[in-house]
Amino acid sequence: LLIAIFGYLASRSIPAAPAPMPNLTVRLNPLVETWHSINFARESRSVFLAILGISWFWLFGALFLAQFPAYAKDVLGGSESTVTLLLAIFTVGVGVGSLACERLSGHGIELGLVPLGSIGLTLFALDLSLATPTGLVEHAPLALAALLAKASTWRILIDLLLIGLFGGFFIVPLYALIQIRSREDCRARVIAANNIMNALFMVVGAIIAALLIMNGWSIPALFGAAAILNAAVAIYIYGLVPEFLVRFVVWMLLQALGRKAGLGFERTPGQGPALITVQHDRPLRRRDVLMVMAACPRPIRFVLDPELQGNPIFRWLMRETGSRFAAAGSETARQTILDALNAGQIALARVDAAEPVAKTQVGDAPIFGLAFDDAKPFSGRRLFPTGVPSLVPHQQASGD
Repeated sequence: LLIAIFGYLASRSIPAAPAPMPNLTVRLNPLVETWHSINFARESRSVFLAILGISWFWLFGALFLAQFPAYAKDVLGGSESTVTLLLAIFTVGVGVGSLACERLSGHGIELGLVPLGSIGLTLFALDLSLATPTGLVEHAPLALAALLAKASTWRILIDLLLIGLFGGFFIVPLYALIQIRSREDCRARVIAANNIMNALFMVVGAIIAALLIMNGWSIPALFGAAAILNAAVAIYIYGLVPEFLVRFVVWMLLQALGRKAGLGFERTPGQGPALITVQHDRPLRRRDVLMVMAACPRPIRFVLDPELQGNPIFRWLMRETGSRFAAAGSETARQTILDALNAGQIALARVDAAEPVAKTQVGDAPIFGLAFDDAKPFSGRRLFPTGVPSLVPHQQASGD
C-alpha cells in the first residue's frame, strides 16, 4: 500500500499530455477496435516488425520464466529460494541492459543494439541449455548455500544474467522505434496493438511449451530450442528490414572510430521527407557517412561520389540503405533524391546535386545543411579522427 501511494504521488509530476484526437469515438466492440489498432500498427512496416520483435521477446522470456519453478526444483535440486534467485538474476539483467542502452547508444536511439541483443540471447540461452546438469541431484532439495557452492550453478546464473542483459539491448530500441515512427494521432493505439500482440505471443508460447513438456521434452532441451528459434526469428526480421543489420554494422565500425557525436539531428522530422545538402567544398568521406548514419534517428538515402564505392563493406551498407554512387549533376543523382523524397524518406546529397531538385520538386519537405566542424575532432584517442557533423536548417546554413 505504501509503495502504491508513493507511485501515485510520483505520477502527479508527469507532464500533461493533451489528446491528439480529442473527438475520437471508440467503438464498444473490442474485436473491431483490436483489429483497427493492429491495422494502424501495420501502416509502417518497420513499426509492425518492431512489434513482432518485442512480442517474440516476451514469448521467449515468458517461456524461461514459466519454467523456473520446475527448473529450480527438478533440474537443479533447489527450493523456493532458488526460484527467487533465478527470477532476481534475470530481472536485474534486464534492468542493467535497459540502462546500459542509453550509454551504448550515445543518449539516442540506436537500432544497432537490436542485433547485438539477439546474438546475446541466442548464445547465452544455448549455453544455459548446455550448462544444465543432467541426472538426479543427490540430497535434494538443496539449501541455497549448498547450491551456490557448485561451479555449475554460477555458470547458470551468469547465463541468466546475460540473457536478461542482452534482452534489454534487444527490446529498448524497439520500444523507442515504435514511439518515434508511429503517427502521433494513432500512437496510443499502436502501443495498444503492441500490448495485444505481446499477450497473444505469450499465450501461444506457453501452450507450445506445455505441449512439448507433455511430449517428453526436458527443460534444457526447451531452452536450447528457444535459442535456435531466436536466431531464426532474428535472421528473418533482419532480412525483411535490413536497417537493423546496417545500423549494427555502423555501430560496430564506430566503436573503432571513436564515440558517436552529432549536433542538430534531432531537428529531422520523425516522419515524412527531408533533404540534407552538403557543400561541395567539403567532400564526404566514408567515415563522415558512418557518423551521419549513426547520428540521425532515421535511415538516410545518400547520393555519393563514385570514388567512395571501392570498399566492399561500405558498398554493401549503401546498397542496403537504397543509396547510390553517382556524379552530382547526373540524372541518377537527381532521380535518387526524388525517389527518396517521394517515398517519405530523408535524402542527402551535395548541394549542386540537390539544389535543382530543391527549387522545383521538394514541396514542403524541410531542407537542412550539413557541416563538419573539423576544429572539434570526432575522436582524439582512436583511429581516423574527423570533424563533428552538425545539421542546421537551410536558411541558417545559407546565412539568410
